[in-house]
Amino acid sequence: MHQVMAVNLISLGLAAFLGLAGTSSMASAPLSLIECRALPGGVQPGSEIHLVGLCHALQNRPEITAHGAGLQLVLVVEDLRPDHVTAYLEWQGADGRRRGPSVEFGFLDTSLGPVQYDFIAAGLTQATSLP
Repeated sequence: MHQVMAVNLISLGLAAFLGLAGTSSMASAPLSLIECRALPGGVQPGSEIHLVGLCHALQNRPEITAHGAGLQLVLVVEDLRPDHVTAYLEWQGADGRRRGPSVEFGFLDTSLGPVQYDFIAAGLTQATSLP
């Protein structure tokens, strides 16, 4: 069974998280809908908040927001731990469902947080040939 999280469904939790972090959760432009999910067993207990952060960082990438709501993007997390992420992007193309490469990110001197979320989102979009 896949753990499926749509950005709209997790926005309440994200707003609470950002409120605790002292960051505004208000966006200046409409956000595109990005589905974020983890493969079975892919999220280590206690790391669910990182999936929320990664999804939020990805939806705010300029290359994603430029597509608007027309891009049906899915973040698929294969492995998520406090110091490691393996993930890929899927989208609906003109010729059917497409998938980008799996990309691994590891952190030796820090754990996952907002700076790393942005780094991972940038790495995933750079490694993927979005339309």
